[in-house]
Amino acid sequence: MTSNLATQILLKGVQAAEKFTGLDEQDPVSWLQDIEELFEATKTAKPDRRTLLPMYFGEDVKKWYRSKEHTSDYDEFKQQFIAAFSSSAQKLKISSKLINRRQGNSEAVQSYYYDVLA
Repeated sequence: MTSNLATQILLKGVQAAEKFTGLDEQDPVSWLQDIEELFEATKTAKPDRRTLLPMYFGEDVKKWYRSKEHTSDYDEFKQQFIAAFSSSAQKLKISSKLINRRQGNSEAVQSYYYDVLA
């Protein structure tokens, strides 16, 4: 399974995802979106995604992963992951971005809309 993902990445010229270190400047939601794009590009099945995620964890995140019982369901695991690594600073930054975001004079509505959702 792991070699299959590595092979797919090489064959398709897909850029490998960065490791998730758990540091405050790394947003777990954005990181998961990036890793999802990698899994989609390599056509990784949902059941395999849950098993492959720890390959992309930094040392401290691996310690968290090994120290707890985690659900085998991929979507539930993502929620556990987000809850564990979303800092209050990140939550404040996201809410501040949403509150302060204004559409630019020459900015397309679609661009503004998707930026607010991101």
